[in-house]
Amino acid sequence: MYSPRVNLLALGDEVSFSVGTHCAFLGGTLTGNSSNLSEETSSTDFSSYCVDLPLLCEFNFGNKNAPGSSSRRFGFFLGAGYGLHNSGSKKGRDMHTNGPVVNAGLRYGSGFDDGCFELRGQYMFDNASFFGNQGIAGLGLSYHF
Repeated sequence: MYSPRVNLLALGDEVSFSVGTHCAFLGGTLTGNSSNLSEETSSTDFSSYCVDLPLLCEFNFGNKNAPGSSSRRFGFFLGAGYGLHNSGSKKGRDMHTNGPVVNAGLRYGSGFDDGCFELRGQYMFDNASFFGNQGIAGLGLSYHF
């Protein structure tokens, strides 16, 4: 997970508006041969990947709304934007979709230096109808230094 952002506007010590991303890069490999696996994955070396690239405008309040800006231990953010999702496997089952994204999250100061924990939820509406217009949901927990 990589979450860079640029703060565009700060309103006092507690509120900021930003543009940024919460990029996710995932990969995995399944090796072995088992009758418990589906026919599609029963052979050895089944590899897959997933890339999520949203671009978001966010409203930030409280903890970590801007570097060194708030003395609050709690904070939250709300955002909306547009995202791309690509995933696939060595077996050739690729998925490419895009669409509007909404997200929200909570930040909680860890008590150690300036770090905080962030719990984030995100939903991307599926413009390409790859998932039958149901979209892609994600939930993440990260630590910011």
